[in-house]
Amino acid sequence: MSQPQGDSRSATWLWVGGSLALLTTVGLARRDLLPWLLGLDGLWLLGWLFSTFLGFFPIPSTRWFVVAASLSLVAIGGFVLPDMLVWLLLIDALWLALLVVDAFRIVDPAQIDVRREAPPAFSVGRALPVQYTWTNRGARSVRLQALEEFPEPLGGAQVVPRLIRIPGAGRAREQLSVTPTLRGKGHGGRLDLRILGPMGLAWRQTRTMLPWDVTVYPSLIGASI
Repeated sequence: MSQPQGDSRSATWLWVGGSLALLTTVGLARRDLLPWLLGLDGLWLLGWLFSTFLGFFPIPSTRWFVVAASLSLVAIGGFVLPDMLVWLLLIDALWLALLVVDAFRIVDPAQIDVRREAPPAFSVGRALPVQYTWTNRGARSVRLQALEEFPEPLGGAQVVPRLIRIPGAGRAREQLSVTPTLRGKGHGGRLDLRILGPMGLAWRQTRTMLPWDVTVYPSLIGASI
C-alpha cells in the first residue's frame, strides 16, 4: 500500500529539518556561516508551520517583495551602525509576520464557485461570448487571478491571467469574446486560481476543474449556398 500524501509530506519536512539541524550544529564551529544557517532554519520552520496549520505555502505578492527588498537594502546599513541592526531585523521580522497574517486571512477556495455559460458550438473565425458567474459565499470581498486551459480549438492554455473581484456574499459576472482558430473537437476547463489576501501581501494558489467540451465547425464565411 502506498504511503498517504500527508504522511509523505510530513516525513519530507522532518528529514529536511533534521538535516538543517545537523548543519547548524556543525556551523557552531564556523561562526561566519552560523547566521546563514539560522536563516535557513527559520525558513524551514516557517514552511513547516504553513504546511501544518494552513495546508498551503503562500506566494508573496509583488507589493510584499518590493517592501522586503527595500528593507533588505536598509538592513545593509545596519552593518555600518551595529546599534541599529537589531531594530532593522525586528522590522524585517514584523514584515514577515504581516505576510503570515495575510495568508491566514485569505478566503478559503471552497467559498468560491464559478459557472460557465458557453455556446453549444463554434465556427472558425467567428467570435462568440462566453460568460462566467463567480460566487463568493464568504463575508469578505475576494480578488483573484484566473488562468484557464481552453480546449485546443479555442486557443489552448491562457498565458495572461484574468483579474476578478467578487464582493463579499455576492457575485461577479465576466464575459469573454472567444474566437476559434481551429476546427474540430476539444476538451479543457482547468482553472488555476490565485487568491489575494485582504492586505494584498500573499497569494494562495489552487486549482479547480470546470470541464469544457467544444465542437468547432469550419468557417461558413464565403461558402456557397
